[in-house]
Amino acid sequence: MTKFLFSKVIILLLFTTNIQAYRFTSDFLNGFYWQSFPVQMQIFVNENSQGSLLSSLVNQAVNAWESEVGREIYSVPASYNVGSSFGNNIRWSKNFAAETGFDPSSTLAVTTRRTSGTYIGQVEVVLNAEFPGMLTNSGQILYRTILHELGHVIGLDHSEVSQVVMASSLTSATSLQGDDSLGVNAVVDEALYRQSIGFTSELSSSDEKNSPAACGSVDLGGGDGGGLPNILLSLFLGFILILSPKVLRPTRKFFPDQLT
Repeated sequence: MTKFLFSKVIILLLFTTNIQAYRFTSDFLNGFYWQSFPVQMQIFVNENSQGSLLSSLVNQAVNAWESEVGREIYSVPASYNVGSSFGNNIRWSKNFAAETGFDPSSTLAVTTRRTSGTYIGQVEVVLNAEFPGMLTNSGQILYRTILHELGHVIGLDHSEVSQVVMASSLTSATSLQGDDSLGVNAVVDEALYRQSIGFTSELSSSDEKNSPAACGSVDLGGGDGGGLPNILLSLFLGFILILSPKVLRPTRKFFPDQLT
């Protein structure tokens, strides 16, 4: 019994020592994933004058992520649409608070994913058109925001590492860092594995859509996402991983990087 408990403590320590690292979104952790790659997305703007810049930056960000995994994971046309959005999309909002529920004075964007069955069925990235500099990409603020949100699109949550693209607050990083690269490769590898075996989440239902999961707010709080609350959360998740492997580890490959 003592050896058993000791082995579990070792596993827990191995998990929690990686506190300063990339994380997966809650829906991805619960077994939901994209049915196939690339994820088809469209760009929507409120007026033509916004289209060229937004389209260019989105495609630039797409290329940055795809170069890290060596495969196509997004499909975004070079053109853009003017008017109301639909399907998987990235768009501007002039009424950010009402549409997202987030503070427009500090939140730059929100990504919302909806699941259907075991799959992520719809994603929307809403950009805050009210925030100074966003519409003009002053200081590359729009590009950095888009780069961050595209990580959320495929299942990356906020990283515990500061000064990376997926940090919880906007950083000066204008290119993907080491932790971002590890994260995107891990989430894509896991999604491909689930696709290959036809994995079904234990929390899925084929006849109803799950509540949307909203994340990806990039604020200017200046924090690095660390601190005691997140350490305690990581400890809690570690215990859950040990005690409930069938829920959070439905396959041996579910957390390939964290547990090796």
